[in-house]
Amino acid sequence: MIAVVGLCLTGFATWKVYQRSNHLNSVSVSTLSTSIATAAQFEVREIRNKLRNLVRFYESSEAVTAEEFSHYSDLLMNGAATPSWKLVSLVSSAERIEMHPAAIWEFDRSGDRIVALERDLHLPVVHWTANGETREMLGYDIASEPDFERQLATALEFGIETEFLVRKHGADDTLGYYLFHPLRSGFGSGPIVGFAAVRVDLEALLIQAQEAFSDSIRFIGIKEHPSPVQSSSRQDFSLNPYKPLYVQQPFPLVDSSFQLSWATTSGFDRIYPMRVIASVAGPGAFLTIALAWVSALILRRRRVLSDLVEKRTAELAERLEFEHLISELSTDFVGLKSREVDHAVVDALRVIGEFSGVDRAYVFLFRDDSNSRIDNTHEWCGQGISPQIDSIQDVDLDREMPWFSKKVRAREVVNLPSMLELPNEALAERRIFESQDIRSLIVLPMANRDRLIGFLGFDSVRAPREWGKEEEILLRLVGQTFTNTFERKWAEETLIQTNKRLKETTVLAETMAKQAREATEAKSAFLANMSHEIRTPMNGVIGMTGLLLNTKLTEEQRHFAEIASSSGEALLHLIDEILDLSKIEAGKLDLEKVDFDLHRLIRNCGAPLKLQAEQKGLEFACDIDADVPDRLCGDPGRLRQVLVNFVGNAVKFTSKGTVSIQVSLQSSDSDRCCLRFDVVDSGIGIAKAKVGLLFEKFRQVDTSTTRRFGGTGLGLAISKQLVELMDGEVGVSSQLGEGSRFWFSVQLDRPASKGPAIKTAQSDSASVLSRSSTGAQRLSKRTSGPYKVLLAEDSKVNQMVVVALLNKSGIGVEVVENGKQALEALRKGRYDLVLLDIQMPEMDGLTVTKIVRDPDSDILQHDIPIIAVTAHAMQSNRTQCLAAGMNDFVSKPIKLQPLLDAIDRWL
Repeated sequence: MIAVVGLCLTGFATWKVYQRSNHLNSVSVSTLSTSIATAAQFEVREIRNKLRNLVRFYESSEAVTAEEFSHYSDLLMNGAATPSWKLVSLVSSAERIEMHPAAIWEFDRSGDRIVALERDLHLPVVHWTANGETREMLGYDIASEPDFERQLATALEFGIETEFLVRKHGADDTLGYYLFHPLRSGFGSGPIVGFAAVRVDLEALLIQAQEAFSDSIRFIGIKEHPSPVQSSSRQDFSLNPYKPLYVQQPFPLVDSSFQLSWATTSGFDRIYPMRVIASVAGPGAFLTIALAWVSALILRRRRVLSDLVEKRTAELAERLEFEHLISELSTDFVGLKSREVDHAVVDALRVIGEFSGVDRAYVFLFRDDSNSRIDNTHEWCGQGISPQIDSIQDVDLDREMPWFSKKVRAREVVNLPSMLELPNEALAERRIFESQDIRSLIVLPMANRDRLIGFLGFDSVRAPREWGKEEEILLRLVGQTFTNTFERKWAEETLIQTNKRLKETTVLAETMAKQAREATEAKSAFLANMSHEIRTPMNGVIGMTGLLLNTKLTEEQRHFAEIASSSGEALLHLIDEILDLSKIEAGKLDLEKVDFDLHRLIRNCGAPLKLQAEQKGLEFACDIDADVPDRLCGDPGRLRQVLVNFVGNAVKFTSKGTVSIQVSLQSSDSDRCCLRFDVVDSGIGIAKAKVGLLFEKFRQVDTSTTRRFGGTGLGLAISKQLVELMDGEVGVSSQLGEGSRFWFSVQLDRPASKGPAIKTAQSDSASVLSRSSTGAQRLSKRTSGPYKVLLAEDSKVNQMVVVALLNKSGIGVEVVENGKQALEALRKGRYDLVLLDIQMPEMDGLTVTKIVRDPDSDILQHDIPIIAVTAHAMQSNRTQCLAAGMNDFVSKPIKLQPLLDAIDRWL
């Protein structure tokens, strides 16, 4: 009985011990699996934060190169748990047309790479980092996968920053996840331009977490579950106590729920041994000792697991704090104004210095004007640490710290846990560091592309310190942010200075332009006045010479008088050329728009030129193509001036042979036509090296031509500018000793009306009195008796010239010396016509004309013809006279025929 009772008690005690141990082990496995799952979820949050920081890194930079992305994403790699990081760009179908066809690709059903099919939106991979392979998937179109396309399209549709998960089954049907986060342009404030993505291998993540916690439990697998699952454990009851325990653990993630499967290993059995009591000897004491021993093991293991979880949680919290710090710093530097940069840099040094627990944080920048001299520009010091920024300025790094300079220029990290680790060649650096009480330091160069701008570093003053990977990563990331900020600040300051210089240059240019305009106006006014002053005595010279030639003279006297007359005409031609040039340069030369007969114009201007050619024994020909129209609209006077200049030069420089004019039609439409005029001669020709001088002002091909042929060098220059005003061009082809071909083209309008073309511009300038009733009376008087003309002229010489010229034509002249006398004469008597000078003492000619035309004045004849006789020869003076009420305009020096023509037009 005792044996039976003992066996029963032993069996019962054994069964109870086994049941209790199994329960405790199940609790331990469940606790352990929960800790691992919690750690994995921490890792998922950390990956999500890394992805957000990658987005901030992208959005805070103007452009992210493949090297920068690879460098940054290498820091984010977490073994097999995050096997790949990528940046994906948005490319519309319209944008893809501008790209190479094979730049975006996808896989076909057999797994081969093909050019991506046409879609409204493509999502090619721009940067890729995956297990060291950075180019394997570049250009792959994520939109070719339906799951990705639907999820990303949803993100784009709502247009907001969001994150989502895309389920992806691999080739071995393992469950993986992709996390996508939108990228925005304009430093995060613009539209979505792409996505940052990371692939998360959940199984690898769980295995990694399980290996970090314990080798007592192993991860079996994960599968999707349609609804949340509950944690459960099971064990097949058997007399064999060493069979593994199986645990199913829920794993919620975003909007999905998964079921994790775990199993204990032999390591678990070693920690939680399950021994069935082999004997019942000393059951009470042995059972008590056994239970106490098992309980102690469980409690100790729980403490170990708890410590491990706390340690891992602290590490995760520290990493999260680090990521949050970098994220905040990157965000703070986005969109900073230039004046805010220095304060922001010092504040950032304080934040990273306090976070890392260092004594001093600083930035050194190279000077703009030197590749060697450097300044301590920004510094933060911990409490009780003396600043060094004021004493470290304008340092010649290459000369004063050669070993340190070599390291920095090689873009190497200077990591000195102790000054004892400085090499022998760094004696200069040792003295400098010791003078600043530096016990250890770490320095990272700051560079942007190929330019080294300075360095960033930490000092430890109170005690030596080992610098870990965390400090290096922190300095590298902050240094890149500082570099981008400084580059942006310098670019903005350069732009401000450029704008300032541009504004100053613009003001200077406007001032110079104003001065140039004033100078041009002053020159024009000076030339106009000089023209008047020169033409007045020239009128006397040429007029008196002309009168002298009409008298009986000896052969020698006539020769002298002809030379004086020719010289006067040459001087007058020079004055006209200078005035034309002045008007063109001042932009005050206006072209007329009148209908004219082109064939008649060419015949009229060719007649005297033909006479000159025949006097030299030259053949003269004029050929007009049949398709050249007769009637055109333009400025016949200026066209005649250019043609006469070209033909006159050809006759001048040709001693034998021919001179010809050729006119052809270049192009034509219903409104305009382009004519080309060629003047061909067999004269002296021009060397090719001298052709470029032809159309320059005051320049001639050979200075000897001035002595031999005469001329000022202005004719061709004026002709070229007149042709350009008529929307044409000029050119020349010539060979020395064989002749020349000068040509020009002009654009002329077709006449608006189909009536007869006018013969001269003067006929179109007739005043309102040209067809008045008194015109018939004057015409009758012209045939029946002499005219009675009133001349108002203050120059005695000009009075004599005009009176002599008109008396020879049978016209009577009454002379007054100023405008007041002219009005007095018109109040008392009647005249057939008034010749009125413009510039006179007492009262000018314009004022006199306005009073005469005033119907309320006491003048006897308000409609009497008035012809301006003036030394002011510019077109603007003519327009001014006609606007005042004068009928016609004759410029000085006065010649008999132009004067009689003007009188005949009004009498």
